[in-house]
Amino acid sequence: MKIWLALLSFMAVGADKAPNTGKTVFLCSLGQKQVSVHALGNQLVYKFGTKAKAELTIFGSVARHNVFFRTARYANIENQLRFINGRFSYIVFSVGGNPSVGAQAVSGLTVMNGTKPVSQLTCRRWTELDSSIFNSSALPNDDEEFSAL
Repeated sequence: MKIWLALLSFMAVGADKAPNTGKTVFLCSLGQKQVSVHALGNQLVYKFGTKAKAELTIFGSVARHNVFFRTARYANIENQLRFINGRFSYIVFSVGGNPSVGAQAVSGLTVMNGTKPVSQLTCRRWTELDSSIFNSSALPNDDEEFSAL
């Protein structure tokens, strides 16, 4: 319930203004909703909503200072992108599994209010965050306090 309250407070940020073209960086089904990130020119476009309608769209770019990446190692490599919208952060992430330690692969969306996690949703099926954009887009590294895990 908390995630919906957080999303409702910032729903009208450019909804439905970004074309559905560009390279898919992340696409995750969360049940009735989905979250996606597409690389479009020199920006990343974050969308949350149904397949038919985006409820929240954030255009992230280095120039706007509202998108960051983080790569870390837990049971396996964790990659994440954090989009800032007001006091809220929307983090899409993927972590590979590691059978030798019994860790399952997991991916999803974490919403934070400041540095406090508000909600975490897991993708119905694991999806990998395409980390190839980290090197080519000059995105700034994110702080550890904004880790999705």
